[in-house]
Amino acid sequence: MKTMLVNQSMSFIVDRGELILGTWQGIYLCEFRDSPKQRNILIKFVAD
Repeated sequence: MKTMLVNQSMSFIVDRGELILGTWQGIYLCEFRDSPKQRNILIKFVAD
């Protein structure tokens, strides 16, 4: 059920160093585990 509601990867547009989001868009990190563990977040920039 979680995978239907929450994406594991997303793409965003950055224009001149500014993140471009729509009016109702935002970026949130959700944790669904009970025990705290170290997490890694990978950010990859692709030039056009």
